[in-house]
Amino acid sequence: MPKGENYLVKSKTIGKYYPKVNRKKSRKKAIIILAALKKRIAREVRDQKLREGQEIGEVVLDAEARMGELLREIPKAKGGQPFHEHPTIDTAVQSRPQTKSEAIAEIGISQKQAERFQTLAAHPEAVAQAKAEAREKGEIVTRSAAL
Repeated sequence: MPKGENYLVKSKTIGKYYPKVNRKKSRKKAIIILAALKKRIAREVRDQKLREGQEIGEVVLDAEARMGELLREIPKAKGGQPFHEHPTIDTAVQSRPQTKSEAIAEIGISQKQAERFQTLAAHPEAVAQAKAEAREKGEIVTRSAAL
């Protein structure tokens, strides 16, 4: 019999020696390996979802900054009532220009959101810095971090 006979068992059909298998120990090892595999997969999924969240956060922040640029281009309302300046022109035909606050309300955002978007547009370096810091920390970038 070969060395280490405590660990080997002879096959009855083939006549060769094979390692003894302790079923309880092998099942326990299999469970440990499976748990480690599940933990690794869970970590990979978490990391993947974090990356997706970071990308979405950056896209939203860029979109808000772009919206702020567009909002800045909307002219502010002039004082007075410019649509009453020419009394000879029929007032039914003459239309009043849309004010900036009316345009913002029509879009469906609040004045405060519009101000925040315009602040983001005015400070692109702060937006880029907030995105870089969030990536470095393993977090999702937020508007408040950029403001």
